[in-house]
Amino acid sequence: MSYFKATNPEIDYFSKPNFIAADLRKYMISAFDFDRMIEYGTEPVDQKRTIPNPQYKQLTYQIKKAREKKARLEARIFQQMEGNGETKGVDHLAQTILKSANLIEKINGYNDEIKVLLAKRED
Repeated sequence: MSYFKATNPEIDYFSKPNFIAADLRKYMISAFDFDRMIEYGTEPVDQKRTIPNPQYKQLTYQIKKAREKKARLEARIFQQMEGNGETKGVDHLAQTILKSANLIEKINGYNDEIKVLLAKRED
């Protein structure tokens, strides 16, 4: 790019930015359609307004429901372990755990489901 060389250094100093600005404007017009942006303008955004994300909301709902189901199963296991409020021995706890192996598998399944849903929600 060649610039106009004036004999007076002050004129040369002030002429370069004008050429640079003209080149920048040409680049903005060709690359970003700058004239159209100016033509349509912009509007200020209300900062208090929230924009819901339906996918995020659905995933959050599914996570909530999976956690509720998991908590219900855990409560059933703990209820079985406690019995009628009496403290029982280790043997009773081991037998309860063996009897509730199906519930424990379901709890592990809900843990896995929650991890998958959390990963999807973060993406």
